[in-house]
Amino acid sequence: MKQILVQYKYYETLKQQLEPVAREFATGKYQSLLFHIYSGILEEHLLPDIAVNLAKLFPGAALAGTISAGEIGYARLMERGVLISAMLFESTGIRKTTYTDVKGREEQVGRAICMDIEGLSQVKAVELLLPGTEFNTRVILEAMSDLNPEIAVFGGYAGGHSMDIGEHYVFDENGLTDDSIYVISYAGKDFHIDVNKSVGWKTLGHHFDVTKADENRLIEIDHAPAVEVYEKYLGIKRNDNFAED
Repeated sequence: MKQILVQYKYYETLKQQLEPVAREFATGKYQSLLFHIYSGILEEHLLPDIAVNLAKLFPGAALAGTISAGEIGYARLMERGVLISAMLFESTGIRKTTYTDVKGREEQVGRAICMDIEGLSQVKAVELLLPGTEFNTRVILEAMSDLNPEIAVFGGYAGGHSMDIGEHYVFDENGLTDDSIYVISYAGKDFHIDVNKSVGWKTLGHHFDVTKADENRLIEIDHAPAVEVYEKYLGIKRNDNFAED
């Protein structure tokens, strides 16, 4: 597998920027090509246009984009840019499937994902790209619990530099969406993956117990309203900026 990163500059020069990808793929050494687009800017016309251009330049390539909250390229954090990652695979089959109208059908969609993946040959890993917290991911993952445990499942939510303006979108050549999931499968006997979990947090301060919650909504901590605990211990005021603070 080879990865080539492209930091998007201008729409008019995108083809030129992607020439290293085109040259490498033209060698004939690769079976599959996968593009990820990570965007720290929310431009409802620009982002699908980039995806459409990629699809035209590389017919048959799999493509998935997501709004992000910090794009990392060449070992540095970019300043609200658009990063295109091209992954070229010698013997790994890549398949991207879009599941639409997810909200309210989480369990059904989770089962459909599981059935679709089980129907494929030699799948080693499944990547999920989801739009923020617009629907209940826990139900989706629970519905996928029958998936072969040897298949690694990884991925993440769309982000956004601001929590209060609804930047939780994924996108491809068909446009932006906040009610779809992109599922990318990686298949092949020569494909190997190691999935690790790290949230970057260290234990600090007082121990608390969650005593009441509704799905992913925190209601009480140590039998007290969660907002009061946040005010007392973190100094977060109960105002219009509470979610962002």
